[in-house]
Amino acid sequence: MRITTLLLFLIGLSLGYIFCSTFCTWIFFKKNRQGRKDSATALPPVSVIKPISGLEEGTLANLMSFCDQDYPDYEVIFSLSEEEEFMISLLEDLKKSLPKRNIRWIISNQNKGPNYKVGNLIGAVREANYEILAVSDGDMRVDRNYLKQVVRLLLQEKVGLVTCLYRGTHIQNIFSGLLSLTVQTDFIPNVLLDHRLEGISYAFGATILTTKEVLKSFGGLETLEEYLADDYEIGNQVHKKGYRICLSPHLVDHIFSTKNFKEYFLHHLRWAITQRVCRPVGYFASIITHSVFLAAVFLVLEGFSLAAVTLFFFICGLRLLTFIYFNKTVFGNGEVTPYLWLIPFNDLLNTVLWFASLLTNTVHWRGRRFRVLRGGKIIELPRKRRIFEYVSEIDSL
Repeated sequence: MRITTLLLFLIGLSLGYIFCSTFCTWIFFKKNRQGRKDSATALPPVSVIKPISGLEEGTLANLMSFCDQDYPDYEVIFSLSEEEEFMISLLEDLKKSLPKRNIRWIISNQNKGPNYKVGNLIGAVREANYEILAVSDGDMRVDRNYLKQVVRLLLQEKVGLVTCLYRGTHIQNIFSGLLSLTVQTDFIPNVLLDHRLEGISYAFGATILTTKEVLKSFGGLETLEEYLADDYEIGNQVHKKGYRICLSPHLVDHIFSTKNFKEYFLHHLRWAITQRVCRPVGYFASIITHSVFLAAVFLVLEGFSLAAVTLFFFICGLRLLTFIYFNKTVFGNGEVTPYLWLIPFNDLLNTVLWFASLLTNTVHWRGRRFRVLRGGKIIELPRKRRIFEYVSEIDSL
């Protein structure tokens, strides 16, 4: 009886979370869309910096979207390490296709890691011609008005950084569909509830728009080379320095290249571990957001009673209805609609990953393995060797 009473209490909290996060999502986009006006203020020049790590499906289109902006004056700098030099031919073709754009690339010869993305960015920031910097991950894609929308926000008083939410698009299979569902049903409402209650003190890799002066205020990117969540840390450091972080209502597209369940699981697990080490208290408390899991446990303990079955389907239906409403009115993501029937299953899978993230501190990122330390720093682990590699060494002796 005590267990079921506790479960009912947690389910009540979970329902409260659903209603509160739904309201915060609705009010954020309604307020920003009603108040969005094009300012007559002159737009300053911007250095767009794109870190490159590997070639994935859609990479060229992603990069092209940042090179073809409706913006008066900007440059695009691609930052890569020596091991990505095979990408240069693609960048040369990109530059030839847009001869009027200021496009160039910087190769980091001494990228010591362990966060190789930050190692790439350091050289590009040094070489940037302009004070304002727009940094985003390589798997993001934007429309032609993107720079105009975000730069205008940076020009507001006391704003030191602008960041963006994102949606999962160009879905190729069920695994990228599941990631896209998680973004729209969990990630965005959770962020907007946080934004409503206490403001935002972190940033996302979808967009980090800031200035060289702001980066220098906390010691520059060099201080973040050992951290897993560099985007979170940049935002957190900017917040600590007293600047305001502005969350833009402009959604960018995240192009998931997830091919199979293993890639999906490792990608999602890295997300979960990153959240746990960055915001541990909030992460452990987030168990109350797993409403479908809590209702499923209650359903089993109650022996599939009518009341338990009704509660379970009520929560599943509520999750589906909120997704349908926001996807139609805000996200406009028709690609994820065929997967909406998977939302209850996706919620249960997210709970499995939540528990899994408590059992390991090892993450996989861009073909490398890292151990996450307390505070969010990482150390790179040796690559696991396959059995045939050992056999080849023995044969060569």
